[in-house]
Amino acid sequence: MTHIDSGITGAKRQSWRHDNPRDTLRNIIEGNPRAGKDELFELFKDVVLKTRNHAMFETIIEYWFANNLTSLLQGNAELKKQFSGPNVAKIKDKIRERIKIASGFVLLDMIMPNNKRLGDCTGAECAAVGGWLSIVAARMSPSQIVGKVFDEKDIHEMLEYEARR
Repeated sequence: MTHIDSGITGAKRQSWRHDNPRDTLRNIIEGNPRAGKDELFELFKDVVLKTRNHAMFETIIEYWFANNLTSLLQGNAELKKQFSGPNVAKIKDKIRERIKIASGFVLLDMIMPNNKRLGDCTGAECAAVGGWLSIVAARMSPSQIVGKVFDEKDIHEMLEYEARR
């Protein structure tokens, strides 16, 4: 019998990630206390898609993948055999590579939840967004402007560092 050891899966594993979508959703809910489920979904979707938050997008994909793979494998011995630990790792590597290819964009120009370009945000605003931007915030003072402290290469290196963690 094939043993699948994917560790802690689903929401618990993704909640440990530095770029935790749950924290982003919590911030959206706190910032929009009268918003309904549909509006909150649209706001969350905007943060992930319109800001092209690579690390958060990868966390969401991993969460979806882990939950659906586990669900599919529960009742299918043939799939369990096919998707043993090494095969799952290969699939995750392919997903990460596709995300990396899609991430070739100008990060300093991406629009943040506060409707400002990342390059125009302060360290405090980056800290409030959280996720990989916490790394940016930690490397500058709260009042400094991202675009005056870092260039595009610096920002990409911080994003890639977080994506590898």
